[in-house]
Amino acid sequence: TCKDGMEVKVFRMPQIELNNHEALTILLHAAHMHHPKVPRQIEFPVFVSIAEVCLRYRCTQPLELQVEYQWLPQWVHMVGDENFDGFLLISYAFGLRQIFTRMSKTAILNALDDDEIQGKELWPQPVRDKIKATRAAKLAQIQECCTGAIEEYFRTPSETTGRKSSVGSLQLTTVPRCPKGSHLCDATN
Repeated sequence: TCKDGMEVKVFRMPQIELNNHEALTILLHAAHMHHPKVPRQIEFPVFVSIAEVCLRYRCTQPLELQVEYQWLPQWVHMVGDENFDGFLLISYAFGLRQIFTRMSKTAILNALDDDEIQGKELWPQPVRDKIKATRAAKLAQIQECCTGAIEEYFRTPSETTGRKSSVGSLQLTTVPRCPKGSHLCDATN
């Protein structure tokens, strides 16, 4: 309350920093050169939490050597497992191009739809957007290829008037698409 009777309510919000698996603590110990307090081996969920913290604060430099020479070799054998969400985040945060490429391809191939990709809260939004765009482009290419193949088999005879072929007394309207020249193969397809 001020001298003139005006009342001002001041609220202090405690700033809560997420420290899942002590990830922020580990990052701060590394940044302040407290090397004995930075673990040499960590569990995979801790590794993912550390990558998330490093990405949030854009501060990977204190842990880059630790990641490259101690933590990544400990977990790199699991790159092909079901932990691709975590590896995608780790590789994005620490700039591991080969692992990121592999994990993003896995994400593109295994995603059922855009909602599933958008639901990956662990991934940064730019990564989700890029994966959705790449997935849409690849699906469009597949659809175009399939449509082209189907259209070759379902052309009307008037479209292919210059390409006549005959088998015995039968007059066929197109040259077969089959590399061996088999109309039976085309009919089966």
